[in-house]
Amino acid sequence: MKNLILTFILLAFVAIISNAQNTFPTSGFAGSGTTTPTAQLHVRSNQAVVARIERSLNQNSAILFNNPSNEIYFGLASSGFFGFSASANIQGQAFLKFDPTFVEVDPVAKFNGNVGIGIGSATPTNALEVNGTILAEEIKVEDAFPDYVFEEGYDVPSLEEEEAFIKENGHLMGFESAKEMDGEVKLGEVTLRQQEKIETMMLQLIELNNRLKALEAENANLKKELSKNK
Repeated sequence: MKNLILTFILLAFVAIISNAQNTFPTSGFAGSGTTTPTAQLHVRSNQAVVARIERSLNQNSAILFNNPSNEIYFGLASSGFFGFSASANIQGQAFLKFDPTFVEVDPVAKFNGNVGIGIGSATPTNALEVNGTILAEEIKVEDAFPDYVFEEGYDVPSLEEEEAFIKENGHLMGFESAKEMDGEVKLGEVTLRQQEKIETMMLQLIELNNRLKALEAENANLKKELSKNK
């Protein structure tokens, strides 16, 4: 009977130890690898991995940082990205995500080699996609200017041809209709076409000016002839 009681006490003691938690005083510092800790928890090591936090289940694993007024979680989501979140649900509620293939500031910006801002997708398909207004001091578009307009052999349409095209198609020659453009304007391409149109119009104005000067000269000669015959 005595042995049975001792065995029971021993088993109870083992159970208590297995469920115990390590606790530290509320004052002072704790150190690992150092005898002179300088912070609440001070870890010193010459190993590449200084500390390891592991969850046995393939689910969110997070560290909570908090003060009396605020808290934020940083951890590993079940799908594999790191993130900051207002809750332990890193996978579903992280507002800042890091992954080897992208960085995401949800719901504002996505970076995955391409950059998307406010597009509502983690996979922008262009180098930069913005759903909203861009304010910039200057935008530089690299493209060649259409100086070929001034080269010999370039076919400058007459104003009559321009007029006929507009009446028939309802838009400028050299441009698609609004329906064909479908609300999409390629800045570099449109800038090039607009410059070509400006240069073409300049040649048309020069031609008109030359014709006007010729008419003025002809009119002056007619006036001279008329004055002689008086």
